[in-house]
Amino acid sequence: MTEKPIPGDFDACWDPGGVDLTLLDPVLLDYSHMRRAQKQKYHGEFFPSVLLADGTHTFLEYFQVEKNTGLSKGLIVIHL
Repeated sequence: MTEKPIPGDFDACWDPGGVDLTLLDPVLLDYSHMRRAQKQKYHGEFFPSVLLADGTHTFLEYFQVEKNTGLSKGLIVIHL
């Protein structure tokens, strides 16, 4: 979550468990050019929750820490 009045984009992580990757929009697996295709199509970025974000923490763990202060931050969970 951000305190910005109007954020410029969003970051999301998704659980790949049970996902049929053949039905997934290929843009969601395109990490080239700093995820440019994702940003152009969805105005944000999507990361598989189980992949390592920084060599140590998964994206799910990584997104729960504020990068400038190291403090915990909240996430929004959407079940589809």
